[in-house]
Amino acid sequence: MNNSNSEQIAEQRLQQQIDQLPKSLTPARDLWAGIDHAIEQQQINQRYSWQKWSAMAAGFAVLGLTVWLSINVNNDIYNPSGTPAGDDSSHYLVSLSADFEKRKQALLVKYEDQSSATENWREQLQELDDAATAIKKVLDQDPTNAQLIKMLQQTYQQQLDLINAVNKSPWQKI
Repeated sequence: MNNSNSEQIAEQRLQQQIDQLPKSLTPARDLWAGIDHAIEQQQINQRYSWQKWSAMAAGFAVLGLTVWLSINVNNDIYNPSGTPAGDDSSHYLVSLSADFEKRKQALLVKYEDQSSATENWREQLQELDDAATAIKKVLDQDPTNAQLIKMLQQTYQQQLDLINAVNKSPWQKI
């Protein structure tokens, strides 16, 4: 029981010391200014945190828009003829060739009975046709190559121009 008696004495002493403590403490200086400042600083940090996230989101949006625009502008630069890219290119080439053949045949039928200005124009037409065939073979390997598509279009146009030029009568305006 000696142990429990010493515990009671220790508790009594502790209680006496607690009772001797003052009931309230007044700070040595006014703390409200510091508390107000801390609350204000916390609100500012929260506001700037929101603004930081908003600014980062806006930055990513601008970056994404810039990348998207640069890709589209680069497609226009590398594809100046306005021809479709990707899978649509092969369909475009088939359509381009079919349209050219129709126009070529229509001109040949139109000028069939007329005399031509030169005798070797059919040889020149065949050379241009061979060039178009060579370009189409290369386009089979790289159907999205805008420069080759443009070359093919120009070759087709040269053929049509040749047919028109050699078959125009001298009194017609060229």
